[in-house]
Amino acid sequence: LEDAGVIVGYTVRLRPEGETGGLQAWMSISIEGNDARRVTASLLGEPSVLALHATNGQWDLLADLQVATLAELARALERIRLIKGIRNTETSIHLETLRAPPPQGTGRR
Repeated sequence: LEDAGVIVGYTVRLRPEGETGGLQAWMSISIEGNDARRVTASLLGEPSVLALHATNGQWDLLADLQVATLAELARALERIRLIKGIRNTETSIHLETLRAPPPQGTGRR
């Protein structure tokens, strides 16, 4: 099948962190004035920030947070909220994934 081009590749799918005892949360962040570069640099150095996205609308950034425990989440939120230039935040804990995208390299059929 590989020689015939029917099988074009293989992939590895890792178990989501949330299923191994970790916690994932999203933090929406509003930035004061022109502090976006400084705030972004600080967030990229924060160990709990798995990914950081620029957005439009009410929030300027969306941080994807990954921690081991609720206590660790509380400490991460406190550190992030102390970053100079952050005006406001709103955090939601990821409870369950109802639909995930297919792994990269595979299309839905």
